[in-house]
Amino acid sequence: MGNGETPRNRGAIAAGFLLVLLLSSAVAYACLGTPPADPGENVTPVATGHPHLYFTSADVAGLQAKVAAEPYRSWFSGVQQLARETPFPNGPSLSQQDLGDAARALRTNAFVYAVNGDQTYGLRAKGYLLRACTWPYWQDADRIANGQLVSYMSGTFQGSIAETYDWIFPLLTAEERATVQQAMVAKSLEPLRIQHGTEMEAKDFNTNRIVLAQGGVGLVTFVLKDDLPGNSTVSSAASIVHDTLIQEYFNRFDRDGAWAEGIGYLSFGLANDAGGSGAIYYAEALRRATGEDLFRHPNFSKSPEFLVYFLPPDREGASSAFGDEDFSDAFRSAPAAALASRTGNPYAQWYYRNAPLRFPDPIGDILFTDGTLPEQSPDSLPLSRWFRDAGWVAMRTGWNTDDTLVGFKSGPINPGNVRPEKNSFFLDALGERLVILPGISSKGYDSNYWNWYAATLAQNTILLNRDSQSQEWHPPQGASVITRFLSTAFYDQVQGSAAGVYKGKLSKFTRDLVFVKLDNPGYLVVYDDLAATRPVEFDFLLHTLGQESLTLTDPAAGRATITRGNVTAQVAVILPQGAAMSVHPGTPTHFGESDQPTSYLQVATGPVAETRFLVVLYPQITGSPVPRIEGIQEGDVIGVRVTQGETEDLLLFASSGAGISGAGVTSDGRMAWVRLEGGVPSHFSVVEGTSLAYQGSVLLTSPVPTSVADRVAGA
Repeated sequence: MGNGETPRNRGAIAAGFLLVLLLSSAVAYACLGTPPADPGENVTPVATGHPHLYFTSADVAGLQAKVAAEPYRSWFSGVQQLARETPFPNGPSLSQQDLGDAARALRTNAFVYAVNGDQTYGLRAKGYLLRACTWPYWQDADRIANGQLVSYMSGTFQGSIAETYDWIFPLLTAEERATVQQAMVAKSLEPLRIQHGTEMEAKDFNTNRIVLAQGGVGLVTFVLKDDLPGNSTVSSAASIVHDTLIQEYFNRFDRDGAWAEGIGYLSFGLANDAGGSGAIYYAEALRRATGEDLFRHPNFSKSPEFLVYFLPPDREGASSAFGDEDFSDAFRSAPAAALASRTGNPYAQWYYRNAPLRFPDPIGDILFTDGTLPEQSPDSLPLSRWFRDAGWVAMRTGWNTDDTLVGFKSGPINPGNVRPEKNSFFLDALGERLVILPGISSKGYDSNYWNWYAATLAQNTILLNRDSQSQEWHPPQGASVITRFLSTAFYDQVQGSAAGVYKGKLSKFTRDLVFVKLDNPGYLVVYDDLAATRPVEFDFLLHTLGQESLTLTDPAAGRATITRGNVTAQVAVILPQGAAMSVHPGTPTHFGESDQPTSYLQVATGPVAETRFLVVLYPQITGSPVPRIEGIQEGDVIGVRVTQGETEDLLLFASSGAGISGAGVTSDGRMAWVRLEGGVPSHFSVVEGTSLAYQGSVLLTSPVPTSVADRVAGA
């Protein structure tokens, strides 16, 4: 996907001209035998300091001892198997698959040699490396034809070239070393310099792709730094990579550690499946080469907690969160290990040991896993977290498999792999995915991706006039924002405002989520306040797994159920009264290692200028006593009463400005909640108010407007 930002002082270079520059550079180097030198530049190869990217010769004995014990022994056996079985492409016309195979074949063979000295593997890696040096360019053919010289797969391959050169250095003759050095300068560093400052480069800014593309090139600069001292191409490329990755990747993490593209793309950007590129490899090599430690970056270092907060309670797959998420796709093991061992974050170690993980890169697992690092359960963290810059909110009852996770998204636009899902949410409870975001199918980016998975129709938000693309893909900054967040151990509330993403058709769209979690699994209330610039049809959307999961039990009364396994969520549509409710089949999503059908609930108004939706989602074990859920409407006050046994909750909204008076509750706030136990208040919340009372009994007074949730004194 393209990047929506307008880069500073960037000019487009035609694809054909880029190709001519690249091929001319490669041919010139091949003919002259050495890179062209600036006056006074020392280009004499200096065969010192190898290996040094991630380990030195002094560290090899430690690696040997490590792979002699489990689980590292099995992982190293996996490296050997990949080394023997991964095909190396013939070239020079390469596909993305070819680049991935070539990267994996190079680095696995070279790593085996570096660890145990087996020349069978080392000489195989050497043959592959020298063959690659004969290719005119190190990029896939389609991207070269479109003028893209540096991409995430070329970076992966070029990073593996650097690793291989570093690890099999003793097997290369002086002439062969010079050949590889010249090829790296011509086919990795020069393309970076040519593409730098163009619109083509900017398409990868602020996405996982930039660190994969340029991180691999950065590894090339590290292995050449001592071998070509004073070489201006090496030094300028190193500066380009360093400054670009700081600005467009590491600085782009949310101040609380979130990566706005989502969990899957965070995983991929940290380490490509083929290895050879990604944030963990660049950061590790930079740390060893210069002492600068990006694992201690103030934003990046907090990313493990982002993973922890969005780990689904069922632990089936890495995420049920936002963006192009494949529910079955677990987080990659090597980056999880690196986040733990290099940041020293005990929550990261907990995630590494408890989250579902994939193991596509055993070299990274061997290099980064530290089994001695202590872990810390996330139970010691606050239950809920707002990732402020990314606009993601996680609200939890805990981290056990029967706990509840509510996710909400509203906020800044990220130009990477994101979707029109502003003011969208999901709900996992009691080990089941109840309200989902459809993720993606195993077919990937086919035509269905754009008309379903990446359409507003497939999100749990508001649709206008049945327009599947109601929300803009790239609305202006500030068009969507989280306006409040309140969290305690027993009560959460978040509000998002997203009218600005609807192409000028809405003047107001605030969505409040109220998560009452006194009794696990808790329940969720969704309150939408909407106004249009002219009458439109508003559709409230709710997506589930399975075409049989959604049932209209009493549509006239606004009642439906979501059933998954032995869990049933009661769905009560309180407002608008008399709205049309219907269930529709969705498009399959990849879940549980197969494509599963989805379905969605549509709650529709007729053409109106404004409306409100008030919906309650109450999950419980199937067969449990069903709560009584009733609407409250008294003048300008609307709300809901939820009764279960001796417990009664009153949740009220001021639909016009501030001020609430209804169901015995009075407040000058915008929203109020009171929990009654046997008719006596035990807990309460107020939003932007100075007072709250129930049946004349004062629960809160404040000298200034406040938003708070608390227990009643003495309750």
